[in-house]
Amino acid sequence: MAGGEGCAGWWVDRRPDAPPSASQPLPPAAIAAILVLNLVGYTIFRGSNSQKDAFRRDPRDPAVAALPSIPTAAGRRLLAGGWWGLARHINYFGDWLLALSWCAPCGVASPVPHFYAFYFAALLLHRDRRDGASCAAKYGADWDRYCALVPWRIVPYVY
Repeated sequence: MAGGEGCAGWWVDRRPDAPPSASQPLPPAAIAAILVLNLVGYTIFRGSNSQKDAFRRDPRDPAVAALPSIPTAAGRRLLAGGWWGLARHINYFGDWLLALSWCAPCGVASPVPHFYAFYFAALLLHRDRRDGASCAAKYGADWDRYCALVPWRIVPYVY
């Protein structure tokens, strides 16, 4: 093996019933694209979760104090700016990009190595719907205002 295949490439290359062409080295451009995908996913995931954590701990923290938020009748505030102004669950998008980047080194010859990314997408879509229903019940009209201000659920300008 020339490297760049990842652990799945190692496994395929060692299976006695695998054809010799089953494991192909990834071109440098593909490796770079996968690394960029991973970095973007990590940045979105960590950035959004860190921002949410800072806002929950202390909404007056200078890092989050200027971000738009919506006061609720329940006495809490819904963060509607920064990462959370892009989508209601922007962290799910970053998390899914990470999952996709972990499957990407396996190539596209088979959908099997990508099962994790497909399953995780379904899980996140279901979680988004469940969380939306829970927040609608918890916050009522305040949640409706939040959804009007932040219309995208997971992927900005797409969903």
